[in-house]
Amino acid sequence: MGMSQVELQRRVEQNANDTVEIYDLLKTMNGTLTEHTRRLDGLAEQVGELKAQQGELKAQSGEILGILKHR
Repeated sequence: MGMSQVELQRRVEQNANDTVEIYDLLKTMNGTLTEHTRRLDGLAEQVGELKAQQGELKAQSGEILGILKHR
């Protein structure tokens, strides 16, 4: 038993609408992903800066400990 012309047309329209909705969702997801990537890149940069500061503090504390040991 085949579909009537009306049923076929309704299914085609529904599929077209579903496809448009899927593309809209993907577009939104892509925008969200882009924003999250930008934020993560910023966080990675901040972590790098903190690691550099930590290294500087370690070096300074090592120097201070060296000075205190020789007193």
